Amino acid sequence: MTLATLRPFLFYAASIALGKGLSLITLPVMARALDPAQFVRLDMAASLVEPVGLFAAFALGDTLFRHARGTPEDLRVALGRLLGLGLAVASLLVLLTQFALLPLVQAWPNMPGETALRLVLLAACLGGMIELPLAYMRLGGHAGLFLTVVAARSLMQAGLMVGLLLSGWGIDAVLIANASVDIAIVAVLLLTLPKGTRPALALGHFRPLLRYAGPILLGGFAMFALGACDRWFLAGKVAAQDLAHYALAAKLALALALLTQPFALWWYPRRLGVLAGPDGIARTMRFWMIGLALVGLGAVLVMLGARLLILGFMPEAYHGALRYLPALLAIAALNELSSLSNGVAYARADGWRVLTTNLSGASVALLFYLLLIPPFGVTGAIVATLLGQVVRLGLFLADRHGEARLPYPLLRAGLFASVCIGLVGSLGWGAA
Repeated sequence: MTLATLRPFLFYAASIALGKGLSLITLPVMARALDPAQFVRLDMAASLVEPVGLFAAFALGDTLFRHARGTPEDLRVALGRLLGLGLAVASLLVLLTQFALLPLVQAWPNMPGETALRLVLLAACLGGMIELPLAYMRLGGHAGLFLTVVAARSLMQAGLMVGLLLSGWGIDAVLIANASVDIAIVAVLLLTLPKGTRPALALGHFRPLLRYAGPILLGGFAMFALGACDRWFLAGKVAAQDLAHYALAAKLALALALLTQPFALWWYPRRLGVLAGPDGIARTMRFWMIGLALVGLGAVLVMLGARLLILGFMPEAYHGALRYLPALLAIAALNELSSLSNGVAYARADGWRVLTTNLSGASVALLFYLLLIPPFGVTGAIVATLLGQVVRLGLFLADRHGEARLPYPLLRAGLFASVCIGLVGSLGWGAA
């Protein structure tokens, strides 16, 4: 493999290391500056912002990958139509969040102050204006520019957070600073789109985009139930310290993306073309196995690193997070495997298969949140999420390409997964 071939992977790996890695590096600072109750406030704010940002993104990146084919002019036209759709969605969301949602959630337990909430919600409403330019960079092979933008954003947010916390400021100041960086970065990102790109607002242009993006967006909301919705069920039912341990373990489990997403950032924009091209199924299976190996080995490395981080650099009050981490890594791994296996669903003319699959997994999780959280607390939430993710992965694996299922090497995959699960468990269970 030549340096030119490796360069995009290296750029994407560096962008993930900065984007996700800095958030992990700053966790010990947060743990020392915040007591568990304040840490929960930050996690609750994130659980509120996530669905708003998800709606604002409106599956614009996935829709661009599906529809931007042909000449550079065709790409510019597709970008303009998606930009217009994103601006329309952002405008509607700003009105709804600032005047309807915010008054409703201010009374929730563990919420930040009004100014911080207003700014983070505003930044979340502009999520599509961040996702679309970044997706264009990935599709166009502009990995260096992608790295530059992600690095600038991550360094500014991490620097502000550490500086504010070490200066004695609280969670509200951190949220305000991070939101301000996101709002500023939107203006920079829009300048990276091809010259002459203008938002197109004709309703006729939106229909084919909505046919694809709409179900995928709804499927993304279903995924929210498997990601952060459990916090809403747990609020008020579990001690703040247990919630802080759970939130910390969840953040550490997301570090799995450090090792899997450089590959994903390169592969996902290309996988539909590979699947439809010559020898598409065999080539897709080769890349699927590469992704599986990265997920399994990544989970083991994350568990080892997290154990060293928690026991070596964090106050004892947070050591209890280790008991939740193996199961949360399993959830993160199942989510990554579902993303690796959903190419057939995304290759369809519309997004309904993505929606029905994600909705099925979410429905299972929500049902078991209701049944298991009241008697078992955090453990019940983990079991419910695991069940939902297993259902989701199974449905993606069972999806058909034409008349046949893809020949996934499930026996080899299962043996490899069993070894990785054993290693992760040996590093985690009984450690705290």
